[in-house]
Amino acid sequence: MRRTELLAVYLMSQLDQGLRKAPCISLAIDESTDSTDNAQLIVFVRYYDAGEKKFCQDLLGVTDLKGRARGEDIYGSLKSMLESRNIDVKSIISVTTDGAPAMVGRERRLFARLKEDNPDMISYHSIIHQSVLCASLGDEYFAAVHSKPFLVTDITEFSVEANLTWKWVDAAKIQLKLFDFQENVALKKVFCDCTPETFWSKEGSLANFLTLHRLAVQILTMFGSTYCCESAFSTVNLVKNNFRSCMTNEHLHHCLRLAITPLVPKFRELAKSKKCNFSH
Repeated sequence: MRRTELLAVYLMSQLDQGLRKAPCISLAIDESTDSTDNAQLIVFVRYYDAGEKKFCQDLLGVTDLKGRARGEDIYGSLKSMLESRNIDVKSIISVTTDGAPAMVGRERRLFARLKEDNPDMISYHSIIHQSVLCASLGDEYFAAVHSKPFLVTDITEFSVEANLTWKWVDAAKIQLKLFDFQENVALKKVFCDCTPETFWSKEGSLANFLTLHRLAVQILTMFGSTYCCESAFSTVNLVKNNFRSCMTNEHLHHCLRLAITPLVPKFRELAKSKKCNFSH
């Protein structure tokens, strides 16, 4: 087994372990052509790791679209990728695309097909910043989750919008929790001293505000844009260049994963699991 393949498969297993424990995940999807004019689909995943108490983002996979980039082709390739990684479509809360007709068209397009599998899924296209995303979902989302949750004035409007977007949200319950949350002086001080991601993932006293925490995690899990996909395509063209144009899609996937993943292999663990072959 090639060392590249060995490391890539190991890193992919690490990612799969995190995804199995994630309460929710979001996808960023984009399609483009490589240096040999083959249509490639790149999918990134973002999720909350409850064990490590942090938000994680990584390459889910890259697959060849076999020369066709229709909505049905993209849907079929994405479904195959999800099934091979044992990811339930119902665990996906949002999908970010570049807004191309094959992605967001009404009939037989990618998102239309995904909505058949998961009616509660949210779809939007390439919003540059997550703060803009929160504002697009409702003016109060930006203030309540990503910026200054202690300055929300219309709590009733916020709770109603939250219920319309996420059916699991109890409007009356979240109103009471937000009132209590705003009265907590200690949490207000902590929030001013850290980023929203750090606050909502690592603050221990949030155990008393589980509904707000779940809502914040789902919003912060969403992708702000498809920039990660576009950046990955630049790496694809560096890896699969004119001198390596005959490489298989599987090898391309392995090379791309090693180039962009934030995960670090546990080399000692890998070394112990392999038997060394000494030459005579």
